[in-house]
Amino acid sequence: MAEETMDEVFRFQEWDEILDRCGFEALKDEIPGLQSDKKQKEPCKGGWSTEPESLEHQALKKWVAENPCVLGGRIQFGFGKIEWQFASADRMDVLFEHKDGCMAVEVKAANANDADLERGIYQCIKYRALLRAEMKASSKIPNGSSLLITERRIPAPLQELADLLGVRVKEVPIKKD
Repeated sequence: MAEETMDEVFRFQEWDEILDRCGFEALKDEIPGLQSDKKQKEPCKGGWSTEPESLEHQALKKWVAENPCVLGGRIQFGFGKIEWQFASADRMDVLFEHKDGCMAVEVKAANANDADLERGIYQCIKYRALLRAEMKASSKIPNGSSLLITERRIPAPLQELADLLGVRVKEVPIKKD
C-alpha cells in the first residue's frame, strides 16, 4: 500500500503549483538516489530463451511450491500453486496465498542466461502489479508482492537493477535438500 501511495505522489501533476504557493523552488537535477557516474544500459529486449520450459525450470518451480520457507518474511505461507493464471491471461510460475497477502514467484533455473534473469526482474514487477490489481478488484487489501528465485548468482548489474526497481531476488542452491 505504501508503494501505491508513493506512485500516486510521483504521478501527481500539480507539484509546481504547490511549490509556488509555499514559496519553494523545484529541484532542477535528477533524483539524488538515482544519480550515478555509470552509463545506464538500456533494458534488454531480447536474447532470452525461446525454448519450451526446461526440466530444470519445471523442477525448480515444483521445489519452490513445496518449500514456502524459502520465501522468508513475516507471513508463513502454505504450499504454492504452480502456473497460476491472472485475469490478464499472464501466468506466474508459483503463487503463494495467505489471508494477510499473496506472493508471486518467478523462478530462473541455473541454465537461465543473463537476459532471462533480466526478463525475470521485469516479470516480477508485472506480477506484483497484477496481483495488487486483482486484490483491489476483489475488495481486498492489495498486499501482494513478488520475488525472483534463481539457482545462479545474479550478476551485480542485474542485482543493482533489481534493487532500483524494488524487486527482491533470492538465490537457492542447485542441489536442494
